[in-house]
Amino acid sequence: LQDVGACLAVLQDQERLQKISASLATDDGDRLSDLKTILAIDNGTEPLPGVIPMEAVLAEPTLTSEEEAAIRSHADSVATQAVASIHYVASETGQPRGAVFEHAQSLAAMQHIAEWFTFDDDELAFTIRPWSEATNLLVSHHYFLSGIANVPSENPETVPEDLQQTSPTVMLSVPYGSE
Repeated sequence: LQDVGACLAVLQDQERLQKISASLATDDGDRLSDLKTILAIDNGTEPLPGVIPMEAVLAEPTLTSEEEAAIRSHADSVATQAVASIHYVASETGQPRGAVFEHAQSLAAMQHIAEWFTFDDDELAFTIRPWSEATNLLVSHHYFLSGIANVPSENPETVPEDLQQTSPTVMLSVPYGSE
């Protein structure tokens, strides 16, 4: 989060929520000075400072046409070579290494996915692996932009039960996701 100067974080894991929420309140070197908002997919039972439950965002009324136009204008102004994401992997040194992806790369990937991964209106998608993995983040964006409901797995241990409870009609995963 410090590498990219993130102003918004979307988190699910309670341990990370607590750690990042605590960093908002400190003035030491661990402070995430650019971070303004944390959206919690699962806020747990105890409210955390600086954390907004996703339910509160989803309960907001729809955007006005002016708000939507402002968002579209801002999105259109982002340069294609601007950093879209950094995906980290472990390294031999213990220090994570980041692979930088630009908006043009992400857009090209999304366009290719949209060409071959189409849906019926009543599909229900299921995502096994977390959004921190590039493949799952891109396909989840595709589900969202296609208007398809997406159920992310809560825990790798509960995937079989999650699949039985949700009965998804579509799922994309790398082979490792099924192990």
